[in-house]
Amino acid sequence: MSDPNTPKLEFTLSEEEKNQIIQRVEFEKQLRQESKPAPKKSVWSTLNSGLGLLLLTTVLSAVIVPQFQAAWQTRDWRLKTRAENVKFKLGKMRDGLQLVTGLNSSTSRGVAIAQRLTSPLQLTPAEYGTYISTIASLDQERFKGAADVRAFSVYFPGSTKIQGALTDYMHDTADYFEALNTYANVRRALFSLKGDEASQMQSRLDNTAKKLGDDSIKAIDSDYNKLLEAANTDIQQTETQYEKLDF
Repeated sequence: MSDPNTPKLEFTLSEEEKNQIIQRVEFEKQLRQESKPAPKKSVWSTLNSGLGLLLLTTVLSAVIVPQFQAAWQTRDWRLKTRAENVKFKLGKMRDGLQLVTGLNSSTSRGVAIAQRLTSPLQLTPAEYGTYISTIASLDQERFKGAADVRAFSVYFPGSTKIQGALTDYMHDTADYFEALNTYANVRRALFSLKGDEASQMQSRLDNTAKKLGDDSIKAIDSDYNKLLEAANTDIQQTETQYEKLDF
């Protein structure tokens, strides 16, 4: 127990001492706050700042935009090149179609001659000679036309189908022109034949005339239509392809 008679000690601080204590506490508090690590900024907050936007703009201008432009220019160049190639092929295919039409023109003239020669109309030996020369000329045109069509067929996507139809067409027209040439020569020869020779030649003439009939003409027309259809189909498909590429 404490002695009640012991005197109590009292401490009294002056205003100046109080102020010094307060200043020291404030100073220590400030030091603790300054010693704390600064909070990390998020990526979004960095990008959203003025400096971040500047850096982002610089990266876009220097790296991303040029790459995008280069990629677009490459795509554009490839499309234009492809369109030019398709346009070139389309022009060649149209030229080939005109050759197909010309090819059938010589055959049609040969058919017209056959109709005249097999008619009841009487001709002179000289007239038959003229027709024989014309038939030979048309046959040469037919072979040349077929060679041109075959050469241009490489530009068609369905070149195999076109060449197959052309082969069938040339086979049937070759038989027809051979019969036509034979018929004209036999008719001319009959002017100088008599008796059994004339009878035998007339029998040959009749058999040859059958090869110039409607069945042969229908077969040639069928071959030609298949050839024409194959060429037109390829042209239409290529035209559609070009329209999609033409920009």
